[in-house]
Amino acid sequence: MKRIPPLQSLAISILAQTFGFGVSILVANFSGISGLLLSIVHGASAGCVAGFLRLSPTWVVVNMAMWPAAWLYKHAALPNQALLWLVLVLLLIYVPTYWTRVPFYPSSRRMYEAILEFLPQDQPFKFIDLGCGYGALVCYLAKQRPLGIFVGAELAPLPALIAWLRSRSYGSRVQITWGNFWKLPLSDYQVVYAFLAPDPMPQIEEKCAHEMKSGSTLLINSFPLSRPAQQQIDVPDERNCVLYYYRM
Repeated sequence: MKRIPPLQSLAISILAQTFGFGVSILVANFSGISGLLLSIVHGASAGCVAGFLRLSPTWVVVNMAMWPAAWLYKHAALPNQALLWLVLVLLLIYVPTYWTRVPFYPSSRRMYEAILEFLPQDQPFKFIDLGCGYGALVCYLAKQRPLGIFVGAELAPLPALIAWLRSRSYGSRVQITWGNFWKLPLSDYQVVYAFLAPDPMPQIEEKCAHEMKSGSTLLINSFPLSRPAQQQIDVPDERNCVLYYYRM
């Protein structure tokens, strides 16, 4: 599975939206339709182009919904501040993508179950998720492995806040760290998990090799290291992900 970098996805989306404009103008000229129906034509055209150019499902949905959402906003008489708040929320979620080179892309529930099989059941351990999003994975694992301590590192402010709020019911067993995981030492963890992107994987490999202790476990979702994995698990989720196991 190859993930398209965020800036390239944005450029493709601009192309898709331009195509949508062209199609909607042609349809309007030949059929006379307008309003919400025309905006749906625009969105469907842009979404088809985004899918054809192999953008992720999230980007396809964004391209499909953008113009109909703009039409609905314009005609719903919403206060001007509503758009400002929407933009702010999106910035709090997605802006870190542009300097981490890691798009927001949560692990699947099937992947949770695959990860669980590598965690000890009868002894204490410490686990970290490098880029934990809303904290769903660490909370799920904490329920299943009561002897573990689970740490989630997240740079995006809003997901980190939501993850922290979710973690409150687990006490000290689930800890959320807001900040850049590149600055976190990994020597205290028996299990490290990462679902990132192709670009940062060489740096992840180097960091883990230098910081993780001998005998610890590194689990990588979809984007393997340069060296062969001791084991790889095909995960039957919607993206057909692969979980790679490395013993350090």
